[in-house]
Amino acid sequence: PVILLLIENGIFSLLCGIGVVLGIISALNLYLAPGVITILLSAAILLLSSLLMFSLSYPLTVRIYHKKEY
Repeated sequence: PVILLLIENGIFSLLCGIGVVLGIISALNLYLAPGVITILLSAAILLLSSLLMFSLSYPLTVRIYHKKEY
């Protein structure tokens, strides 16, 4: 019941998003030297991953709410 409450309130999604961002940044910092190129590369990767998640989640959300007929 607690996990369902977290999922419905969006807290779970928020924590997963923060985890993905921290994972990407940690991996880049681990393998690349700090500098302007690392910052630009991390920004590009975060932008691409955000666009990918939106393009995957939007059709799924539309399909779920279309079936519920609100």
